[in-house]
Amino acid sequence: SKYPKLVLEWSKKHEIACHGYDGGLPMPDRVKRLEDYCRLHKELLGHNPEGFRAGTHTIDDIQLQLLEKYGFLYDSSVIPRYIPFRKYVGYKGKAPTEPYYPSYNNYRERGVHKILEIPNSPLLLGIPLSGTYIRVLGPLAYRFLLRLQKPIFLSLSMHSWDAIHHYGPFPQNSGETFLNYLEII
Repeated sequence: SKYPKLVLEWSKKHEIACHGYDGGLPMPDRVKRLEDYCRLHKELLGHNPEGFRAGTHTIDDIQLQLLEKYGFLYDSSVIPRYIPFRKYVGYKGKAPTEPYYPSYNNYRERGVHKILEIPNSPLLLGIPLSGTYIRVLGPLAYRFLLRLQKPIFLSLSMHSWDAIHHYGPFPQNSGETFLNYLEII
């Protein structure tokens, strides 16, 4: 971790989960990366990770089985709806919009998996409640969307860089500005 002190501080109020890699890796690489992350998490925070979200939301049936094997309690990679005018690699079709236990044969359907799927909350037109979109659209757009839709279940997906001023993808409104946006929403 580049910022172990910040991670430790955040872990006092928030759960720190694993943000994995893009899908499509061969099984030995998936296992090695997952083992490396679990070891780092335990060394830094003193316990095993409970949650996972695949990079670019590229989860699959094999990955869910691997997460279950390593003791993860939930995954939050599935995008159940998506903005109709934008293609996104992680969107693979409709899925339940509230938490569910996936099928072993199709993670986008309900089943008997032991790992809970907590899907990314789709708001009006499929716009997700996520760090990048919050930084780009601003808090007032989300307050408006949340008043229109009033979802039963809501999940927020963000990266650590959203809360730290950075110069990576979409750096505008990161750091303190982003944290203030969350308070407004």
